Amino acid sequence: KATISGSEITVPASIQSSAIMVPVDIQSQVADVAVKVNAVRKDLVGSTTTPLGANASVTLGSWDALSYKYINISVFADQPGTLYVEQSPDNVNWDISESIPVSANAGQGISREIIARYIRVRYVNGATAQTVFRLYVWLRTL
Repeated sequence: KATISGSEITVPASIQSSAIMVPVDIQSQVADVAVKVNAVRKDLVGSTTTPLGANASVTLGSWDALSYKYINISVFADQPGTLYVEQSPDNVNWDISESIPVSANAGQGISREIIARYIRVRYVNGATAQTVFRLYVWLRTL
């Protein structure tokens, strides 16, 4: 029997091969029906909290993003800089590059659709050395 708790519905299920089978009662006839489940997976793939010197940079990645659809980034710096989200079809040529200005003391959350197979994140600090820097990168399936 299915149970409802808040916005969550729990149903009895079994796994057969690669399908999830859920019993369904239709006019007192019970049959197993295959159900496709789209689960969101979000993996932290890179991070740094080491402050950068004046005009210094850091590169996080590259990651094979074949199984992912989005990249999510959280960045905070006490000095202005530029964040780069770069994508490559072959992990050599970074053909897609987006630059995102980062203001001092203003945290940003960035989400972008992944277009190419490989992805990396670069950050270039401005002319003043940082004392605070946080950069986190997640890859997400849906």
